[in-house]
Amino acid sequence: MLDADTITDALTTAAIVGAGMAPLLRRMKQQASELRPNGGGSLRDAVDRIECSVTGLESQLRGRLELDPGGSFLTDEEGQCLWVSQGWVDLTGIEADDARGDGWIAGIHPDDRRRVYEEWRLACLAPGVVFDLRYKTAPGVQVRGRAVKLTNRAKESLGHLGSLTPVEDD
Repeated sequence: MLDADTITDALTTAAIVGAGMAPLLRRMKQQASELRPNGGGSLRDAVDRIECSVTGLESQLRGRLELDPGGSFLTDEEGQCLWVSQGWVDLTGIEADDARGDGWIAGIHPDDRRRVYEEWRLACLAPGVVFDLRYKTAPGVQVRGRAVKLTNRAKESLGHLGSLTPVEDD
């Protein structure tokens, strides 16, 4: 049920994952309605205030990630792309809307696609595995792709935050 830890986790998650907050907010609203079926009360108001805070935090996070000179991305817990920065678009040649889900794979050079996809799946599915790999993007830019798992206090996966950084060819 909805408690202080759930609310705190929601705010923490919002600051990190942004777009992934919608399902949690819907669940919180549902729980608030179940606790106060006649719609009155401060719990629902508190959830509405949290939703406003989440929107502000999401906007701040996206703004900061857009300033990254490389490329940034956010995924859900299964590794499906939720959002990419303009820097990511510039490095890969793939538009942000086309990168959603598994669409990001088209931004990787054909010679590296299979290897990168397999390493990414491993990092998403195996506990404790960090994604850190050098590869070429579709336009031929050598990059270092890195991503970390995001978790809540209960150590449940919330998704991944990652970056692409251009590197010199060896």
